[in-house]
Amino acid sequence: MFTGQQVSGSTGQQVDRSASRQVSRLVNKCAQVNKSAGRQVSRSTGQQVDRLAARQYFINPYGRKEFHGLLLTDKVKNVPDDEEFSFCHKFDLLKKTLILKAGKTWEMIFGDGPWQTLDELKDIYSKIFEEPKGMQGWDSDISFGWQRLNGLNPNMIRLCSHLPDKFGVTEEMIKPFLEGLTISQAIRDKRLFITDLEVMNGISLKEGCACPAPIALFFVDARGQLMPVAIQLFQQKSRDNPVFLPSDPPYTWLMAKMWFNVGDSNLHQTIVHLGCTHLILESVCVAGNRCLSPSHPMFKLLAPHFLYIIAINK
Repeated sequence: MFTGQQVSGSTGQQVDRSASRQVSRLVNKCAQVNKSAGRQVSRSTGQQVDRLAARQYFINPYGRKEFHGLLLTDKVKNVPDDEEFSFCHKFDLLKKTLILKAGKTWEMIFGDGPWQTLDELKDIYSKIFEEPKGMQGWDSDISFGWQRLNGLNPNMIRLCSHLPDKFGVTEEMIKPFLEGLTISQAIRDKRLFITDLEVMNGISLKEGCACPAPIALFFVDARGQLMPVAIQLFQQKSRDNPVFLPSDPPYTWLMAKMWFNVGDSNLHQTIVHLGCTHLILESVCVAGNRCLSPSHPMFKLLAPHFLYIIAINK
């Protein structure tokens, strides 16, 4: 929606004073991008803009500014009423919260006390949250390999063509787990796979918290099962960053797999779930509401996915 102020692309044509003031406020924000895109904005008294800018510059009714195809959004203080949770939805959430708190309070008072073994973790589940199938054999190597193909991030595993220098695995370490093959033979036969969560390296964390950026090596055994053969929890090999193996003490190996899954889960929650789902879909939601008619077929298709997305992100 244009403001009625027309901007001509011809050289020497000046925009009116109102548009000039609006352009000047945007110049500093857009200067770097404009320069890299080869589009220049003059700061002269006349405030001339090039032909492309003349076509793309507008101020819409919501106060969002667009210049050279860049959407510069103002921070909204309050979410629009029609994007907030409905009363029924809020009531349903409150009811479930109170039921869960009451149930857990009862268990804390009359339960068996703190967990003593890993098997007692099953006690966390109740009639509301039934025990998931993943609780069966969750600690096995078969289950751990299965998660790389069917878990949170099945697109992270890669066929191993070579072992990276930062990975402290040696031939002697994993020889017992390769069914008589050398590393080179396993790579040649396309039976060696690697998962490298390097993207988690160096992320900001709350004080007292830790998040690994692990590397894991997997081997396809004679039964066609993807089995872990080595795990390194952080990126650069060092004396205090060992490589864990299936031959380590059982609970040491189990903890290495659990810590690997901590990094895998954080990758999913921060990048895949929050970033690539919630935050990206919010921009699609805003664009859809701004640009599409409610009767547009595409809007009708997307509308159910827009429900409460802004309220949740808030």
